[in-house]
Amino acid sequence: FWTHDAFEGAETHGVPYLSGYYRPVLNAFFWLEYRWAGSHDALYHLTEVVLHGLNAFLVLLVVTGLTRARGAGLAAGILFAVHPINAFAASEPAAGGDVLFTAFYLAALLVFLRALDEDPEGRRVPVGALAVVSGLYAMSLLSKEMGVTLPAVLVLLVLLRHARDGGALARWRWTLPAWALLACYLVWRFVILGLHLNVMGYDAARGQLAVLLASLAPIAVQVARLVVPAGPGYPELDPGMIVIVGRGLADPLVWIALALLALLGATLVRWRREPELAFCAAFFVVTYSPLFRVDNIGGTLDTRVILTQERWAYLPAIALFAAVGIGLTRLARRGFHRRLAPWGAAVAVGVACLLAWEASVHAGKYGGPCGLLRRPYATPTQDPSR
Repeated sequence: FWTHDAFEGAETHGVPYLSGYYRPVLNAFFWLEYRWAGSHDALYHLTEVVLHGLNAFLVLLVVTGLTRARGAGLAAGILFAVHPINAFAASEPAAGGDVLFTAFYLAALLVFLRALDEDPEGRRVPVGALAVVSGLYAMSLLSKEMGVTLPAVLVLLVLLRHARDGGALARWRWTLPAWALLACYLVWRFVILGLHLNVMGYDAARGQLAVLLASLAPIAVQVARLVVPAGPGYPELDPGMIVIVGRGLADPLVWIALALLALLGATLVRWRREPELAFCAAFFVVTYSPLFRVDNIGGTLDTRVILTQERWAYLPAIALFAAVGIGLTRLARRGFHRRLAPWGAAVAVGVACLLAWEASVHAGKYGGPCGLLRRPYATPTQDPSR
């Protein structure tokens, strides 16, 4: 677990498989889980659902701490729990890394937030809290590489508290232990162990510019799935979630993604006026940024195809849920809850139930026409655009 590739010993049709991933905490978790669950499939699914429920509760606490509004945290937590984009990660052990690293990640944010709120002036360094944050960060990073962005988000929290409450900006130094831990991780993994990321061949086959443009398109796909959470039951094989490399600016998804990035940039410019929404925009960009390494995570047998797996948005999607919670809280403060009181609660419950039903349909459907999309990936001579 601790010195080898995450998939060390795995074989595909008799060929040894190396993933380029280093996830010892996740593998240790699976090792322990197997000794409890054995061959009982339901117990693995139950573990995944419980972890997802824990993450939803942590989202509630973190967003409440960010906004100091319980309503915003409650809305974000419920949306995170029932939204169909999280259905695969919430139910399938194959996505264990996504729920596990997020649990440690959110717990670290919560501890850091509490430390910021307890000492707004930054007069003393909260050694104990920072030690806990560093430990949780290590567990997150060793569960899945997506956890790498935590130190940058900690800096964003310091900026948020400074812009909103005038807290001491010098508290950015509290993030130094996390940055130091990241440096140690990089040396340990890439220098001492020599466990490098895989190269899928996208850049060499298609050119870096073409791959860069194609890597923007999944942003539009993920946001679309967040806003319109309906469609086929197998998210990783949804034909609407496949991006063909090489279309460049002729691909409308690229233009939509650029427009979304421009919108996020415009929100960041308003950091002092809208610090909470600016934080949400920055959080999405920072936590999504590892997914731009298409050549390391593309994962198909044909370099013309980029999959957009919904579970990859498990952490970045929290930004949208938090923004929705902030918007609802502001409407309530303006008295809209009194005007909508007779039927507003019923609509909210109805929307939550509808999303939960769609999520239950969305999770665990392995049959149907979407399953046939495995064939073009298994046979590269076929045209994946079909």
